[in-house]
Amino acid sequence: MEISQQLKEMFSLEHIEQVYEERVRLKSGRGIDRVSVVDFDKRKDEYFNNIHVKCLNGTYKFSPYLQKLILKGPESFPRKISIPTVRDKIVLSILNSIIQEIFPHCVNRELPNVKVRNLKNVIATCNCDYEFHRVDIKSYYDNIDIEQLFGILNGNIDDELLLLLLHRAVINPTVPQNYSRSEKSKYANKDKGVPQGLPISNVLAEIYLLDFDEYMNDKCKFYDRYVDDIVALALPIVDFEKSCEDKFKIKNLPLNTDKTKFCCEVSEVNYLGYAIEGDLVTVKRRTLERHFYSIAMMFSRLRKAIFMDNKRKDKGIGADEIKNAFVEDLNVKLTGAKFHNKRYGWLQYYSEINDLEIPYVIDNFVAQQFYRCEHFTKLPNSLKKVSRAYYELKYNWRDTNYIHDYELVDIKEKRRWLTERGLRLAKFTTDDIDRFYSYHVGKFLGHIEADLGVDYKF
Repeated sequence: MEISQQLKEMFSLEHIEQVYEERVRLKSGRGIDRVSVVDFDKRKDEYFNNIHVKCLNGTYKFSPYLQKLILKGPESFPRKISIPTVRDKIVLSILNSIIQEIFPHCVNRELPNVKVRNLKNVIATCNCDYEFHRVDIKSYYDNIDIEQLFGILNGNIDDELLLLLLHRAVINPTVPQNYSRSEKSKYANKDKGVPQGLPISNVLAEIYLLDFDEYMNDKCKFYDRYVDDIVALALPIVDFEKSCEDKFKIKNLPLNTDKTKFCCEVSEVNYLGYAIEGDLVTVKRRTLERHFYSIAMMFSRLRKAIFMDNKRKDKGIGADEIKNAFVEDLNVKLTGAKFHNKRYGWLQYYSEINDLEIPYVIDNFVAQQFYRCEHFTKLPNSLKKVSRAYYELKYNWRDTNYIHDYELVDIKEKRRWLTERGLRLAKFTTDDIDRFYSYHVGKFLGHIEADLGVDYKF
C-alpha cells in the first residue's frame, strides 16, 4: 500500500509529539487501558514510535473505546460517549486534522450565538409568504450509515491507508469498563453509527449530510443545521417536508416526530437551547431550572466537602480554603471563563439573550443559596454578579477582566489553586504543576459544559 506524502508528514515522530503536547497531554483522561497522561509520559517515546510505524504500515489497531453514559433526562435514553486511550487520541487528532484539510467547509466555525442571531434577524424581516420548519434527527450519530459515509469519503479521498485508519476508528467498539474480551464482538459497530466524543466525530457527522445541506441552502430563504437540529424558512413551492422525508429516507435517518414540526408558527422558536419569542430572545423555563439545580448541587457538594474535611484525622485542607475554592468555582459557573483560547460557561453560551430579567433572577437565586448555607453569614465579597457579567460580555467582552482567564496566573497561583482543591504538591516540579493545573482546570470546565445540557461548545 503506497504511503502518501501527507501521511508521512502527519505521522512523523516530530508531528506526533507536537500533537500530543498541544492537543492531548493537558486534556486527556483515561481510556479503557486506564493509562493516564502521567503514565503515558514515562513511555511516550515508545508510544510515539508505535504510532509512527504502525500507522504508516497499515497495522495500527485501536483499543476499544471506554463507554461513558451521560443522562439526558428521565424520559430519554442516556447519551453514549466514547473515550479513547491517550495513544488513540493522538492518532484520532491527526486524522481529524487531515479530514478537515480535505473537507474545510465541513468544519463548523460559526458559534451558536451567531446562528441564533442570524435566525432572529431573518424571522424579524421575512414576510408571511414563507413557511417555518423545525427538524430534529433522532439519535443522529447512532444512525449514520457507515457504508454511505465511506461512499462519500471514498469519492473525495484517494489515500487507501487513510481510509483504512478512518474505517477502523469508526467501527471500533465502545465497551463498558468491566467488559469481558470474549464479548467484544457484541459491541462491534459494523453497519451504522459514528462513536460520539472522538476528535473525528463532529466532522464525519457534518460530511454525512453535506449534500443535504447544499441542496436545502439552495432551495430555502434561510437554512441552518447544527448537528441534528435544523431550522428553515422556505416558500410553499419548495415542499420542504417531502424533500426532508425523501432525503432522510435515503440516508436511513429517522426523524424525531415529537420535535419535528413542519409549517409551524414563528411566534415562539426554540433553537440551540434559546427561545425566540418575537423580539425577545430568552431561555426556556426548563433550561433555567436546570441551571438552578446545578448551582444548588454545588452548595450540596460544599457541605459534604467541609464535613469530610472535619472528619479527617490528619490535617485537612481547612474550611476557609474549601470555601474560598468554592466561591472561585461558583464565579466561573455564574460568569464563565477563558481557557486555551476558548470561552466556557452558561452565560457565555446564552449571551445572545435580551431578556434582561434572567441575569437578575440568577443573582437572586444565588443570594438565597448563600443565606441558606450554614457555612456563610453573608455574601462573600469576592462573589461575582451575573447581571454585571452579562453587560461585560455584551459590550466589553474584548477588554473585560471580570471574566476569569485561567491562563493569566503564575506558578504560585496555580499551586494555590490545586492545593485548595485537595492536591498535595510538595514534591512536584514546575512542569508537573503546569500539567496538573491544565488537566484539572480542563476537567472542571468539562463539568461546567456538561451542566449546560447541550452539545455546543465555543
